Amino acid sequence: MEAEVSSVEARSDLVVDARVENERNGWAGSGANPWHLDQNTESILFLTNESNQPARIGFQVTTQGIHYYLTQLKLQPHETRAINIRLLRDVQLADFRKNKIPAAATDGSVSWIRLDNVPVMGRLLVITRHAGMSSSYDCCTCPCPAPLYAMYMTAPEGCDFLPGQSMQCDCYAYYHTCNENSFPSLATGAATWSSSNTSVFIMDSSVKGEVHAVGVGTADIKASLSGQTSTQQGPPPGHCVFSPVTKTAQMPATADSLTFTITSGGAPNDGQGVISRQQFGLEIQAELPGGVGVDTNFNVQGVPFTLGGENIQVGESAPSSVNFSSGVANASVTIVQAGGLEQSKRKISVSADTVNTDFYPYVYMNVVATDEGLVGHVTACNYTIPSNAQMVALPYGQALCGLQVHVVNGQNQQTAPVEDVGPWCPHSTATSDNPCVCPADDYWDGTGIPYAATHSCSSNGAGIDLGDGTYSTVRGGTNGPVDWKFP
Repeated sequence: MEAEVSSVEARSDLVVDARVENERNGWAGSGANPWHLDQNTESILFLTNESNQPARIGFQVTTQGIHYYLTQLKLQPHETRAINIRLLRDVQLADFRKNKIPAAATDGSVSWIRLDNVPVMGRLLVITRHAGMSSSYDCCTCPCPAPLYAMYMTAPEGCDFLPGQSMQCDCYAYYHTCNENSFPSLATGAATWSSSNTSVFIMDSSVKGEVHAVGVGTADIKASLSGQTSTQQGPPPGHCVFSPVTKTAQMPATADSLTFTITSGGAPNDGQGVISRQQFGLEIQAELPGGVGVDTNFNVQGVPFTLGGENIQVGESAPSSVNFSSGVANASVTIVQAGGLEQSKRKISVSADTVNTDFYPYVYMNVVATDEGLVGHVTACNYTIPSNAQMVALPYGQALCGLQVHVVNGQNQQTAPVEDVGPWCPHSTATSDNPCVCPADDYWDGTGIPYAATHSCSSNGAGIDLGDGTYSTVRGGTNGPVDWKFP
């Protein structure tokens, strides 16, 4: 049986329509709804367990790209629970992945699903005070309970401890819904725990997940639930390798901090710079606390490595992970594009759960430079070129006027502003002086190769023009290659 009723607030300024369903209706069981918060608006999720059995609930709040989970939400038989999104945000309590709902978040979505095969109803109310208005959502996204598909283990104190010490591990069961969402639920107490080497580690007989070190060596600690173990596909494996002398682990790696060094193929005279389209070597070191040296006990395989915005279509390449041995890992990387139209930094991330996991190398463009000349000419940037001009021109448009550009040729280098547009592009009509017809050419944010370098209309393939003074300082008065970046 299905019906719908209306509840009216005492002052008659709030009316909520809600489904009423028979407790045998197995289709009641999930929701995905938008929420909003401001000075006059509240968002409250009501969940009701319609059965005679406890019901575990998978729960997720998403906002600003952050996923926040409640992993211990359970409704008692016939219990109705009100979850106030504002209170959940304002308490700033981290979830098991150390995520928090941003304190200033005002909009997002809330998703939930039953993890047990019992009927659960839910409704999200978005209530505006004093306005007699309410948005009420009860969209059901998946009729069936979410099945278990993977396990994930955490060890908050780290994997490195000595014989005689103990540590509490937790494991989380991941449930996969019909619309490809995943919901974690704390499963430490329900899981079966084991050690692969009981001469090194033993599991506590009464406290689930508690590990005791009894000898020197290495062992795998495994949690299993309903036939699923850490070897299943899904989130990071629920598998932690403990040792008193190493941190070898198949869980998120932990180092105090990381340092990055370009070991080969870098930009001349800039230890933080690389050349577009040129492969470079990068060394990553795990540091001891205080940065006093390399943590030689940090030995971790498969640490995620990410080149932000990697564009393989233009020839960029980077490994997906790196392996640390005695605290050191190495990677070969090729970057083509600068960080955008007006800046030259790119981001490299190594996910070792430390305070310093990101590296921002400058990307230099390697192009032919020519002399601007044209003394007395008024440029596209409304700049009258003087003799000995300290300036550059880039083939884009007036948007770059006034931006500083650092130009390098061996030991010769100078920083000068963009004061003109060119060389060669943009140009709409072929002329005897410039037969090229080309749009704005922001090659530094594309292939790294200027239009003029690949088209016969150009006599020199130049990608940057230099004012007479800059041309003399950097190139010594001759055309030729330079490296340049936005500072």
